[in-house]
Amino acid sequence: MRYLKTIVLSLLAAAMASCSQPAVKVDKYAIDCTQMRGFNYTPAGVAEPRHHIDTWVKYDKDVVAFDLDLAKGLDLNFCRIFVPYQVYTEIGDTLVGRLRDFARKCDQRGMTFMPVVGSGRWTRDSTLLYQAEEWVDFLVGALKDEPNLAMWDLMNEPDLNMRAKDSNFENCKLLYGLFKELDPETPVTIGMEKVSCMIE
Repeated sequence: MRYLKTIVLSLLAAAMASCSQPAVKVDKYAIDCTQMRGFNYTPAGVAEPRHHIDTWVKYDKDVVAFDLDLAKGLDLNFCRIFVPYQVYTEIGDTLVGRLRDFARKCDQRGMTFMPVVGSGRWTRDSTLLYQAEEWVDFLVGALKDEPNLAMWDLMNEPDLNMRAKDSNFENCKLLYGLFKELDPETPVTIGMEKVSCMIE
């Protein structure tokens, strides 16, 4: 009987020791950005003008792994990657698995990442604003729980074409509100081209 008690107590102690502590929550707003050594990523095998779209439509896990190994060899630790809304319209929910695979391949190499989520036809047609809401909901659902998601980049160079600047800025404001509502713990940024527009 004593041996049985000893065995039971040993098993209980082992079970308690194997219980993991809850993951420590990372304050993404407190990350030291001076330690980020970043790069924009597009696989070499995809060509203009659809390179950002075909990165996902023609996603190749082996190519991505090879490329990220090269980046790791260069001591890079922060990846910026474009995820256009058009990809979602072409491949739908298939994109979830590809986004998560990419996130985890980055994580395995000690890299954080930032998706550039861009814009859609809603910037020119306000009757399509529901698409922006659907897009942000999809992205947050796919990536919010990935531990190495560093931030969301709302748009790349919305001030590059000054004729479209005002509607692009409105798009950034719209996306900002949607992301902050659904994922308040992840910072948002905008890849501006002009310093004056950064201030604006």
